[in-house]
Amino acid sequence: PGSATVVTALPSEALTRLLRLHLALSSFRTSDVVEARVMLERRSAELAALHAAPPELDRIRVVLDRMDDLSLSMEEFNELDTEFHVSVADAGDNQLVADMTRAIRGAVRDSLLQAFRELDDWPATAARLRAEHRAVYDAVVSGDPALAADTLERHIRGFWSG
Repeated sequence: PGSATVVTALPSEALTRLLRLHLALSSFRTSDVVEARVMLERRSAELAALHAAPPELDRIRVVLDRMDDLSLSMEEFNELDTEFHVSVADAGDNQLVADMTRAIRGAVRDSLLQAFRELDDWPATAARLRAEHRAVYDAVVSGDPALAADTLERHIRGFWSG
């Protein structure tokens, strides 16, 4: 009974741990993970465009402003990148979608960092990612769910396609 209380008391944390363990024990193709992220995060962006209130928009903007610091290490940038995607999901006012986004972002955090390290021109990539994040934010602020979803999908696919 005690352990069940812990799991239900912290559903986001439990889901994150479950997905992290599952991904660690499985060998999913990168393309499968990208497709799952696109499906999930498109909906996050749509919901954010429909439901984000000023405090959630401020939270996203603060993360973006922090990402503009050119002295950030790859690790710090990666953490803020995760925080950006989770903040967009949180702004959508659907706790399950937000928790699933949080879980999958936590599960792929290390592989993203590894992908950053393998890039030939990290500063150029970081600049592109910052611009794409701003475009997602602008689409969410505009209240256009289709534009927000399409912009976020291009962002995710663009990184993994090279």
